Amino acid sequence: MKKIVIAHPVGQLGNRLFVSAHFLAFSAASKGVLFNPALGEYADFFEGSCGDFWCAYPKAEKKDALVFPRFLRRFFVRSIDAFAGLLGGIEKRFGLKPRVLDIIKINDQTDKAYNLESREFSKLLRGEGTLWVRGWKFRFGSRLAEMHGEVARYFRPVREVMERVESRVAEARKGVDLLLGVHIRQGDYKDWQGGKYYYETSRYHRWMQQAQMLWPEQKVGFLVCSNSPLSASDFPGCAVAFGPGDPVADLYCLAACDRLIGPPSTFSLWASFYGRAPLHMLERAEQDLHPETFTLHDRV
Repeated sequence: MKKIVIAHPVGQLGNRLFVSAHFLAFSAASKGVLFNPALGEYADFFEGSCGDFWCAYPKAEKKDALVFPRFLRRFFVRSIDAFAGLLGGIEKRFGLKPRVLDIIKINDQTDKAYNLESREFSKLLRGEGTLWVRGWKFRFGSRLAEMHGEVARYFRPVREVMERVESRVAEARKGVDLLLGVHIRQGDYKDWQGGKYYYETSRYHRWMQQAQMLWPEQKVGFLVCSNSPLSASDFPGCAVAFGPGDPVADLYCLAACDRLIGPPSTFSLWASFYGRAPLHMLERAEQDLHPETFTLHDRV
């Protein structure tokens, strides 16, 4: 079976984690080997990839893990991606294909999702060499949920990050029966898709007040993570704590909550998937919260 290399870094943290998770789950199920340099600057935040330039799965046994400068990882992943793109261009233009290397490139705007359980993919993996993949829409379907434990072990944050996460979550849980994670994504969402999923802070506050009424017998607290500067005064009447403020720690703080709300985003989805936390996805400003609308998200 060919080794798989994820050569192209897709989007930001949430996107890269899900692409990685689908291929990692596939590799675990098929006893294959995965190299994931496309994790790039996020790699040293996770136990499975920390200290490994190639971010291999299964993880190579090492006595001492090295932490590489983020600029060096960025340069490395761009070089790998450019190399894969160059080889793909040569193959397309001249019909030349290296004997030990195949490339799959998905156009994320037009192509359908590529099923890693398909016969076509199985054929590509036959023989020796490597298969380089570039794109976002690679999926292992429902089997991603089956391999949750293995994926979660690999992407458990390193101790330094986990200590900050655990400290912040413990603080947020003081005097609280139910902790609701609130992902407030503003910033880039003001323009993305015409601002379709951009909501004012006051709207999030109303959702939080509504959540308090959903569980009247419990003291509901809120752990807010946002890419905008916010303070407790923005949410009067609510017991609010805030994430540490960096993407990885914020993400895993959300994953440690009992319930989640947030706009459509792989960031919110990963928190739900990793932490087994039911999520209500905020797809419209006018929608209301109901207990039954909080669901686990096992795939994307």
